[in-house]
Amino acid sequence: LRIVESRGGCCDATPSFYIMDDTTLEKSGIHFEGLSRVYDHTDGRHKLGYKLLTLSFFDGKSSIPLDCSLHAEKGKKGDYSLSAGERKGLFRKKRDAGSPGYKRKEELDEEKPKVAIRMVRRAWKRCIRAAYFLADSWFDGIDFIKDIRQMADGAIHVICMTKNGNRKYEDGRFRHTGKELVALNERNAKTCREYKCRYFRKDVVFEGMELRLYFVQYGNS
Repeated sequence: LRIVESRGGCCDATPSFYIMDDTTLEKSGIHFEGLSRVYDHTDGRHKLGYKLLTLSFFDGKSSIPLDCSLHAEKGKKGDYSLSAGERKGLFRKKRDAGSPGYKRKEELDEEKPKVAIRMVRRAWKRCIRAAYFLADSWFDGIDFIKDIRQMADGAIHVICMTKNGNRKYEDGRFRHTGKELVALNERNAKTCREYKCRYFRKDVVFEGMELRLYFVQYGNS
């Protein structure tokens, strides 16, 4: 903070953010506790390891990691994509139910959005407070967004990527999918020379929640 202030920066000039992201921790050994094969969306492959979910706080000048959790993926068959021999060879340890290690082990099989909600609540409770929650499309579920908005009397807003799928958004008296909204509004899109893109925004309602959608076109995508 002193370095930022000495260079003329002010952390209060921009809004603060909670930033949530997950990354793949790839392992080469087969005997780690709670190991599974997890899907890495960066290259579309399943890898032996864990998913690391991290919550950070960003004030416009610096980023501070706040919380994290490790996650396994059970897979379609519920066998963590491991053979019977591989599962048998995993390290195991008995722990007291109230110990931190026991809680971490329980988090391995929990859904990441549920753990993410608890992380944000812990951060807010400890007076590390942000105006926005920033994440990718993994956290675009409407129930997750409602949980975030219900915290702190709606003080936290959600910014996230979303999939242009079959969701029907209420636009006045009508309901449209994302693709239909593009067809209806692309003629009114604005051009941003700085980022070499075209965009438009649309205020809609989805399952009782007010949303502001931004549609951005880079090239032909």
